[in-house]
Amino acid sequence: YWLTALNKDEQRSEMPLNILTVEQVARLLHLHSVTVYRLVKKGKLPAFKVGSRWRFRQNELEAWMAEQSRMRSQSHG
Repeated sequence: YWLTALNKDEQRSEMPLNILTVEQVARLLHLHSVTVYRLVKKGKLPAFKVGSRWRFRQNELEAWMAEQSRMRSQSHG
């Protein structure tokens, strides 16, 4: 399960495995958390708010990553 690698420094994640935090998404995408916030603000990254904090559904993020790969391969092919 790919989220396990993100949590290896944590004893036990309190976040359900299908919901990610900004910090987890930043680590997964090898981005700074500020960049994740910017992508969300521009509407380029699928996210939702819980109170004042952004959260990401794993399945939506996986679909977004697949779409980014498809778009990139189409523009280079």
